Amino acid sequence: MATSSTLVQLILGPTESRRKRETLSFVFRLDTMIPQCWKSSRTWRSSLNASFEKEISLSAHATHEAMMMGESMKKRILRKGTCTSVIFAGPSRSKLPSECKCGDILEGTVTYEAGATELPGAGKRPSGFPVRAVVGPKMDAKSPSDAKGVAPELPDERSVTEKIDEGVKVLKVSELDKLSGSDEDKEKFEDLYASLSKEYPDHLPLLISGLKYYDHKDRRANNLEKIVKIADCIVALIDEKDLAAHFGTEHDKEDAKACKEHKEMEEKKAFLVESLARKARAAADKKEGFSDALMHLKKWVDIDNSNLKYSILVLERDAQAGRSGSVLKLLNTLIKTNGEDTKGGICPLSKSELLERRAALFEKLGYSHLLTNDKKWRAIASPKSYALF
Repeated sequence: MATSSTLVQLILGPTESRRKRETLSFVFRLDTMIPQCWKSSRTWRSSLNASFEKEISLSAHATHEAMMMGESMKKRILRKGTCTSVIFAGPSRSKLPSECKCGDILEGTVTYEAGATELPGAGKRPSGFPVRAVVGPKMDAKSPSDAKGVAPELPDERSVTEKIDEGVKVLKVSELDKLSGSDEDKEKFEDLYASLSKEYPDHLPLLISGLKYYDHKDRRANNLEKIVKIADCIVALIDEKDLAAHFGTEHDKEDAKACKEHKEMEEKKAFLVESLARKARAAADKKEGFSDALMHLKKWVDIDNSNLKYSILVLERDAQAGRSGSVLKLLNTLIKTNGEDTKGGICPLSKSELLERRAALFEKLGYSHLLTNDKKWRAIASPKSYALF
């Protein structure tokens, strides 16, 4: 019976789990009289085996309860005729290589003996016992608000007119915020802000919008008095005694009215802290009232311990007190993270700005050798341009 050899190439295109195209080659010896064999081969499944550069470890636990509690299995001695159970937990998604996808099978080995150093040989089974793990689906991380649950809400009992007036006020402030990002709209912002300030003199989001605008790094030098004035207006509109009394006790998380009041108090506290922080920075630049403004701010937020959003104020305070070592220590801490810890604060600091501040401190202290070395590293860390390839 005549037979023939056929070379078939199966090309696998790039998918999420593969970064390049893979080609599998098969050689079939098929009877020319039985074409249905060729047809059935089209539905055959194939698999690819790949090795990882780094090992993936599985954690071992004595029971399922211990696995849920994160308690690892401890070393134990098994006497002859006794047994124990070992529960393996799969690796966390963050420890898996990026090319691992749901359904992939991880194969490896496991050994159950520690091995005795005083005896010849490895003291355990060569190559270990086979173990397999299947990569599961990726779970989307929930936000903290989802984990806490949804707070109960009070029914909105406002009239239609009140709802419209509130919506118009919110819309006006949002449109004002859009004008604050460009210097071309400077006159439009200031005219609209002055008009809205007369219409809504007690509206805190409006005052905060004006405070942020005038405290911008490109405008603040000529508007320090205005920054302090707006900050004082915000502080005057917030009853700090009521705020302190509210946060001094826990609120009922199942009561809609208490949850609404807590949300409003959190917003007022955020406005108070931001206005006091910006006022303190403006007072530092004015060389007037910085200590009092900083003491007022520290009643509401800890600016020293692990809260680097207010690093600009800590640097100013320590510099005025002559604590150069503390200033240098904080600058080095911020430089390690390229200033990322200051983002979201009143004055985000870039790495180049932090390096400039450190160089100025070296020069002030007379550390010329450190200043020279720092300038060399600044050229490497923040190049103005790159050479052509």
